Amino acid sequence: MKTIKDPSLAIDKSACVIHFSDFLEYVQLCILSFLTPPEVASLAYTSKRFVSLCKYDDKLLFNICDCRWGSKTQIKKWGNGKIT
Repeated sequence: MKTIKDPSLAIDKSACVIHFSDFLEYVQLCILSFLTPPEVASLAYTSKRFVSLCKYDDKLLFNICDCRWGSKTQIKKWGNGKIT
């Protein structure tokens, strides 16, 4: 197979950069739910934005629990379903 290098087809990599803060908050919380609590704490030390994101303990901890054990614990029924 022969590779054709056409400069008109070049991708501007600087235009393809997506930062974590570009995602909606619920997407960020979903991503953070894959981290361990010590990793979340380390992330919170990196910027004011992440401090404010990580301080929503109820949202973040619910996402962490739901991601890890939701199907086994029926987490959506905790607190009579009042946990948002």
